[in-house]
Amino acid sequence: MRNSLVWDGSYSRALESMVFIHLYQRWKRVHYYLTREKRQEVDFIVVDSAGHPSMTVQVSMDITQQETMKRELEPIITTAKYFGIRENIIVTYNQEMSFLEEGISVKAVSAWKCLLN
Repeated sequence: MRNSLVWDGSYSRALESMVFIHLYQRWKRVHYYLTREKRQEVDFIVVDSAGHPSMTVQVSMDITQQETMKRELEPIITTAKYFGIRENIIVTYNQEMSFLEEGISVKAVSAWKCLLN
């Protein structure tokens, strides 16, 4: 399959790309991460100027389904515990919530608010 500059219609992929561009404009070191044991994806880890992971970011259009919520939270919790990251965010299309799991705080924020900050 060839890559194309034509939009493929995936709103979730477009949202993830917008969030990446936003993060990259503020921090030049933005990485993708897979957890060690379960090989779960963390969309982005922001690394500070000293080389320390400082923020995890997941991107999900909708986290109202329990399965989706678990799929997004689990790798953030694992990664935040492993690296000692305190700022953990799930960027959604329009949902806002806060979670405290295993001593790790995670905020779900709507994309428009995230992109304005």
